[in-house]
Order: sequence, then structure tokens, then C-alpha cells
Amino acid sequence: MYMQSIIHKSPVLLAFKIIILEVLIEFTYLAITATAQSLGQQLGYDLRLISPLTQLLLLPAQVGVLIWVLVKWSSETYEIRDEELIMRHGVLKRIEKAYPYNNMQSVIVRQSILERLVGAGTVSVFVPTLGTDLVFSEVPNPKSFAENIKKAIPDAGSSQFIMRK
Repeated sequence: MYMQSIIHKSPVLLAFKIIILEVLIEFTYLAITATAQSLGQQLGYDLRLISPLTQLLLLPAQVGVLIWVLVKWSSETYEIRDEELIMRHGVLKRIEKAYPYNNMQSVIVRQSILERLVGAGTVSVFVPTLGTDLVFSEVPNPKSFAENIKKAIPDAGSSQFIMRK
């Protein structure tokens, strides 16, 4: 059976992150402008140019943050293969980790209210040989992702597992 799919984190949650960052940058702009104009009035200076200057200073930060978030999102992937599950991440330093299915024991899907609304979630896979869970966050359609992993895990009767405490 040949099974291979590459999954990015949820694009809807990416959009939420971008909106939140944009709102935070806008509040920063408003706070800097209001503080500067208030100080200017107290000191008797006319600071009408503070608003455009603040925009010019924050624009590169805004664009830089947007580019970083998009590049980071595009570099974080999960790949389901026939024999293993692969996690890739990193922009400047690329890291790829492969986990064979025969070392996996249980699969758990978790979804917050927001994640349920946007069709995303977190999938945890217990790996007894590591003694910990592999956590796949912001997975689009997490139930399908979990089912694909469950199908690939060898029959539990033919494997020896270390039990969790």
C-alpha cells in the first residue's frame, strides 16, 4: 500500500495569527502616536509629523513579521508515509525527524472550541520507545490525520508495548 501525504498546519489558524499580529502592531502605532502627541503638547512642540514617521518606522517591522510568519508556516510540515511519520520544521536550520509506525501505540485527537470551529486540532501519538508523545499541532482535519496514522500502526497484538504510568 503506497500512502504519502504532506500536511501543513492549518491555514485558517495562520490567518488568525496574522490578524492578531496586525492588530498588536496597530495598537503599538496608536500608543506611540498618542504618547508622542501628548508629550509634544505638554512641552509645547508641534508634532504633526509623528504619525507618518511612526508609520514609516513600523511598516518594515510589520512586513518583516508577516514574512517571518508565512515562511515559518510554510516550512513546518507533517508527512505520512507507508513506513513512517515525518515532522519537518525550521527556516534557517532545517530539522527532519522520522518516526516508524511500529514504535507507536496510541493516537489522541484534541480540539479547542476555536479549533473545532475552523476544522483544526492537535494529534498526539504515544511512542513507548521514547516514553513521550509526538505532538502534531494545528493539524487541519485532525480526525482524518489520526485515522491515517491508526491505519498505518501495526497490529498491537504482534507488538510489545511499554505501558504509560
